[in-house]
Amino acid sequence: MRCRWRAAEKQVTLGSRRNGPVTLVTNRKQISTGGSLVLPLSRDDLRDVLGQLKEWTGDINEIRRSMRLDETQHAALTERIQVVAEAYDLRPDVRRRNGLTEVCLRTPDGGALTAGEVTLAARIEDAYRSVTASW
Repeated sequence: MRCRWRAAEKQVTLGSRRNGPVTLVTNRKQISTGGSLVLPLSRDDLRDVLGQLKEWTGDINEIRRSMRLDETQHAALTERIQVVAEAYDLRPDVRRRNGLTEVCLRTPDGGALTAGEVTLAARIEDAYRSVTASW
């Protein structure tokens, strides 16, 4: 993730090799936790993000995605999600139900999503494509 300050705003460009860049600009109150900056997303930010992450749905408090995977693919994806989530210090909800792998991302306090959850969603999307391409 690349961050760049602009006057009283914070501009964050998120992206991945496959999903392309998503730029979020906020001039709202910013919350600092554990030395990292947490930027709550607005509804406009979320709409832009969901435009890039087309298979993801949700609202300002959570985003989710369902993927049809076999058991081996599910295990591989879950392992990759765990590695990335630990790096971002996030806890995604990953479940297996009726042949689908379901992922739900939300903040621990139940508040508005941040750039962290969006970045994790982009990384999960990359991992999903990698896992399904190798089978």
